[in-house]
Amino acid sequence: MLPKNTVKSLNNMTLRSRLFNFVLKIFSLLPSALTLLPYLLLASLTRFLIKQKQLQIWLRNSLKEKNIVPGLSDLDFTLYLAGPLMKQENKRIVKRYNLIHKFFPLLGEINFYQADEVTLFSSLANPLELKRDPDLLEKISTPVRDQTLQSDLVFIIHILFSDFDNLKKRFSLRRKKWQRHLERLSIPLSLESIHSIEDLLELFDRELFDKVSRNEFKRFLIRYQQFNFKAANSMNRFYEGVIHVKSFILLAPSKWIGASLDSGEFEMDCELIRNFSELEQKIYVEQINWEIWGLFSQYRVTMEELDLHIHLGNLKKTLDCIKDVDTSSLQEKMDQLVSLQEKYYRQ
Repeated sequence: MLPKNTVKSLNNMTLRSRLFNFVLKIFSLLPSALTLLPYLLLASLTRFLIKQKQLQIWLRNSLKEKNIVPGLSDLDFTLYLAGPLMKQENKRIVKRYNLIHKFFPLLGEINFYQADEVTLFSSLANPLELKRDPDLLEKISTPVRDQTLQSDLVFIIHILFSDFDNLKKRFSLRRKKWQRHLERLSIPLSLESIHSIEDLLELFDRELFDKVSRNEFKRFLIRYQQFNFKAANSMNRFYEGVIHVKSFILLAPSKWIGASLDSGEFEMDCELIRNFSELEQKIYVEQINWEIWGLFSQYRVTMEELDLHIHLGNLKKTLDCIKDVDTSSLQEKMDQLVSLQEKYYRQ
């Protein structure tokens, strides 16, 4: 029998879920122009409250692509500095945004760039992810990388991880979004006959994952989305139960690194990377490209200097195991990112 506190907590969660689903149902009955109005007003308010002379602010992802689910989709912003900005002013902008977010949970995350830094790292950006921010794409003067099997796979893996909860609870409301992702991947299939996250993973296993690892990626992702990560040390417990560690390394390298270090298995797992096929090495390097581009977009927002040094040091150790793909340029980007952050914190 469950403790009273646990039962009460579950009842509260159920009530919140029902209330949220009721709100979504109301939204679905309203004209699309009316459901967009709160988003547009919030976007205008946010721009007004964090405006700064050298700062350009724009929307990316769902609202930019006119592909939102009212009440479910977030407002994701890109902040773009035309010139240098002192750390204190930078922190003021971020602090004000975080304050607005407390009152308006529909606000998503911000990516923060400075114009003269973007071209240093744009070669790392995933081509499909970059297309979700067309205004930033226009700012980049250097050619964007072509799509490859590894860039497509890494893109879809990250989108899956970010959308697992919605796909499990409200799959029908995400069908339009995922149809758009299929089009990006040039997969000419309709999702009308797909009704669950398991069906979707089966589709990707057949159309994409199978080119790399037969069934193993799908099995890993099914277990991942079913696992309860709310308890303490849950990622370590998940790692301990992983049968195919190679899939963990390829699909979620940053999560794998933390769990393997905590479990004392990091060095042994790195031996698996030494035995990767050339395609697996390319996928892993593409994952690290994604990670460094993401860290670059966030170093003015969330990170502490010490955390970056430690994390990049561990990533470099894994890249030293790669033998068939040149990672020297990627490791140089890591050093450049450290230098940028050190310069920022010295202000």
